[in-house]
Amino acid sequence: YQRRVRGHSAIQPGTRYKTTNHQNYHKECFRCAQCNRELESEYAEGHGRFYCPHDYDELFLPKCDKCHRPLKEEHVEYRGKKFHNNCFNCASCNRRLEINHFFRVEDKGPYCEGCADSVAGSGHHQPGHAQHHQPSHSYHHGSDSD
Repeated sequence: YQRRVRGHSAIQPGTRYKTTNHQNYHKECFRCAQCNRELESEYAEGHGRFYCPHDYDELFLPKCDKCHRPLKEEHVEYRGKKFHNNCFNCASCNRRLEINHFFRVEDKGPYCEGCADSVAGSGHHQPGHAQHHQPSHSYHHGSDSD
């Protein structure tokens, strides 16, 4: 009995291969569609192709509106923009803001309370509203077979 690799030669007994999505791949043929590196135990699928975690993150995950890196962990969304928790900072002094304690002045912000007072005058600012979001992706963990 020989396992066939989609579009390629048969997998000979004793040859290492990977099986994913009910398809068999020679170990050396199972590569990232972006960087062409051989995929090890962790990989992700996007648009029917396989990617190493780094390239998948760069190509498919939303990016932080401040640092432009992929949002892999829990993040904050404020006024349609997404931020890593540690990138959600006061627009004036750059102090890190807590999701439940920041302020806006008209359509500007977010601000810490001190900067909101300086920008708008004491008492002329409103609490801001933001949401926490959990990441929605996961990587496949493949194993080799003989």
